[in-house]
Order: sequence, then C-alpha cells, then structure tokens
Amino acid sequence: MGLTDIVTVQNAMRQAGLKTETTDLLEWLIEAVESQIKGETRRKVLELGVKVELAEALDDSEADVDVVPADYRKVEIKQILKVDSEEMLITAKSGSPILTVTRGYNSTTKATHTSGTEMQIIGMEEVRDGKGLEFIYTREYPVVEVSKVYDSADRSYGSGDLIDSADYVWMSSGKIRRVSGVWYDGIQNMKVVYNAGFSPVPRELERLATEWVILAFKGLDRLGVSTVSSPTEGSVSMFYEFLTPELKRLLNRYRRPLLAI
Repeated sequence: MGLTDIVTVQNAMRQAGLKTETTDLLEWLIEAVESQIKGETRRKVLELGVKVELAEALDDSEADVDVVPADYRKVEIKQILKVDSEEMLITAKSGSPILTVTRGYNSTTKATHTSGTEMQIIGMEEVRDGKGLEFIYTREYPVVEVSKVYDSADRSYGSGDLIDSADYVWMSSGKIRRVSGVWYDGIQNMKVVYNAGFSPVPRELERLATEWVILAFKGLDRLGVSTVSSPTEGSVSMFYEFLTPELKRLLNRYRRPLLAI
C-alpha cells in the first residue's frame, strides 16, 4: 500500500487549490518521497505484511519471479515471500518487474503457482557483525518476531550454529540480547531471521508523506519541471527545507539513532 497514494495526494491538492493533472509526476514524487523517508529514518521496511501479485505463472524450477510492476518497489532484497505454502528468499532485484529468488526457502516445498496469485512478505534474513557484545540490533524495526538467530564463526550458519530461543531475548526496538555471555566477535557471523514493520502504518507518517509530496510538487512547479527520472533515495532531499518545523519534528521522531545500527 505504501505511505500515501495518488488519490490521497490529489484530494489534498484539490483542497489546497492546486492543479492535479500531472499524474505521472505525482506518482514519481510519491515513490521518491517514500524512498526519502526510508533513507532519513534509516529503514528499508515500513509496512508489515506487504502483499505483491504474481504477473506470470511460475513453475517449480524458475528462480526469476515476475511481479506486477506496481508491486516491484514494495519489496527489498533478503525479504521472505510466502506464496501458497512455499517460501522464497529474494536474492536480487533484476530490474522491474523481475525478482530473483531462492526457491523452497526454510525447507518448504517448491511448487507451481498461477498468475495473479498473491504473495506476502513474512519476514527477512539479515547478516550482521557480532562485535563481541551481549547484544546486537536488527536493521529494521519495530520487530514483531525473531524466528532464528545464528552465531557462526565460519559464516556457514549451519544447524549447529542455531541459537536456542531460550538463550536470547528480543525487543521491538530490534535489540537482541544474549541471556548469558556475548555474541561471537566476528565479521558477518550473525544471521537473524525476523519480521518487522508497522501494522498499521502510523497516520502521522502517512500525513508526512502526503504533505511532503505536495511540497515537493510545489517546488518542482516553480522550477518549471514536469517530468523526472526514476526515483532513488535522496531524490527529493533538496526539498527538505520546505518541510514545516512540525513535519521536521515528526520525521525526527522516526529517525533511528546510529548507535542502534
């Protein structure tokens, strides 16, 4: 779903007495602003349980998955998709609308799936440095589940490296603390499988996104810009100064301290 959508933005613009016919530009700005908010708050995932749709039928051996183009931007590398009873790990985004995946993830059975089938993000896999401390932090938050933690000195992440769930505690902030001792001090020795995101997305974040899109549109309109290239993080950073003090304070509440990543 995302933080905002074209209908919400256009309705807000009409209320403000602004023109709304530049649909392509507004759609670009919606995507760019959401990317910018993720960058500003040091997140890649905001919404829990995102759903995407298969654009083509999938047999039980294909590693390239075609999704509906509008859904391509909703997913990230290392997220876990569930379609029917099969799980898949996204290993690459090969260019819209193709995702490269590991089939039969988490010991599930590879299967055929029909075009139009709905797939859901059920979690993500993340590799971190242990740092020899009693705690680590996941990159994404708020965390709603931690299903597996591996502490692997040789980075093999085998069954012998799987930590019993009774040996650690996790918090919604993304902090995972070892009950006794510390995590091994190594490079990329920790692998965590977990799920995180807002459900529902806070209304104030949705409002922030809608108002930022409108502010960015006004800025581009003054510059006479009516078309733009594909959005990336930082695409609308030049419009940050147009945020009101209230919106800047709102954004700051969702920034993650560098200590926590």
